[in-house]
Amino acid sequence: VGLADWSPTEISLFWIALGIAGLLGGLCGDLVAKLSLAEMHSISFVGLGASALVLTMAEHSATLAIFAACLFGVFYMTGTAMYLIWAGRISPSHAPTVVATLFFMLPVGQIIGSTIFGQLAGHFDFDHVLVVFTLMSSCFILIQVVSKIVLPTAYVPKDIEPAPVDPAPSSKMHADRRAGTGV
Repeated sequence: VGLADWSPTEISLFWIALGIAGLLGGLCGDLVAKLSLAEMHSISFVGLGASALVLTMAEHSATLAIFAACLFGVFYMTGTAMYLIWAGRISPSHAPTVVATLFFMLPVGQIIGSTIFGQLAGHFDFDHVLVVFTLMSSCFILIQVVSKIVLPTAYVPKDIEPAPVDPAPSSKMHADRRAGTGV
């Protein structure tokens, strides 16, 4: 992508489009209610892969690159929101800790992945490295699909349903406070 040839307005539009699209991706909660988390995971990976492929075709088109940024923004935030919902369901009683750990680990993964990508892009053709990374992410989806078809009894990540929450501790605490015996 020839960003060096872009005007400051085009560069600004690129980042603004990515950010606005990201906000839209953050609103995927309703989709998670209609689809499973595993389906949302697949959709996010496919969307991220599509954004990378569109970016490889956008060398001379700011419009196409901005469209790729929009795709990335939507699907990156959709994936992040899906992971946060999934994390909260893993252990409802420890949801804040699990979600905070995820918030910490996502940037760690980004730093590692972008460092590897940057090193490879410095030694090889940028577009080829982008296609290889896209194919790697697509392989994860392919493995998930094939494992459901070939090994239906094998472990395939499924939705984790939240455990029922017992309202009694909270009710007891309020009752103790009203009676003057609670803390």
